Amino acid sequence: MALLTPGDIRSKKIPLASRFKQGYDLDAVDDFLEECAQTVDELGKQQSKTQTRYTESDDDVVNSDLPPLFS
Repeated sequence: MALLTPGDIRSKKIPLASRFKQGYDLDAVDDFLEECAQTVDELGKQQSKTQTRYTESDDDVVNSDLPPLFS
């Protein structure tokens, strides 16, 4: 699944409902909202993994036996 970009979201054109109904095509709206939700979920997972790696690498530096670079 390709993640949506801000440009994808801003440029999305949702068709109007049939001429016998008012508003937007609800299936098209639901599909687009699901795409947005999947993108947000994936970005959250990526952020969590990045935070974990940052924390682990920070712990490695703090717990290393190397002398500090600056005194």
